[in-house]
Amino acid sequence: MRGMSINLPNLVTLTRVPMVFLIMVLIWIPARGLASLALVLYILAGVTDWLDGYLARRYNMVSTFGKFMDSLTDKIFVLGTLIALIGLPQSPMPAWTAFLIVIILAREFMVTGLRMIAMSKGVVLAAENAGKVKMVLQLVSTGFFILALVVRVDLGPLLGDWTQNAESIVCWVGTILLVITTYLTIQSGVHYLRAYGYLLKDES
Repeated sequence: MRGMSINLPNLVTLTRVPMVFLIMVLIWIPARGLASLALVLYILAGVTDWLDGYLARRYNMVSTFGKFMDSLTDKIFVLGTLIALIGLPQSPMPAWTAFLIVIILAREFMVTGLRMIAMSKGVVLAAENAGKVKMVLQLVSTGFFILALVVRVDLGPLLGDWTQNAESIVCWVGTILLVITTYLTIQSGVHYLRAYGYLLKDES
């Protein structure tokens, strides 16, 4: 089953798109318990990122469409959640991290565009281990920012005076991971341009 087919792994991949919108709504409503629900859904969505690949390999359902959609939905999922978090009136993310998000967005648009050009020329851009590490760090760092909301909104009554300190620690862990992610993002983007930049040249 190859090509543009909607099989089980592809369906699992596509579930991440509606999940990101639901998570965005949940973190924007300042009601107790919703941040925790958003975190649970976020973790489940992260599991689907592993599950779709496992199913595709296990049942020999790897397809070009599946590879493309897996990469695309990952970007929509993580970056959509980050944008929702940075846009909160009292965001757990430092304001300056908006620059990091723009850098990540620019890289993802660039690589996605390069992949589309490569596909039109029959060239496959191989996935890199650095790119996989980058995506895992993006998932984890974003998860920490959602956890910060959980600490503030849902666990605040339990933690009392410790709430602000606990939230600050969680936020700083997420911020450090996001900085590392941005560095790997830039490094990966430069590598793609060096390796596949020739695809951008017009054929004579």
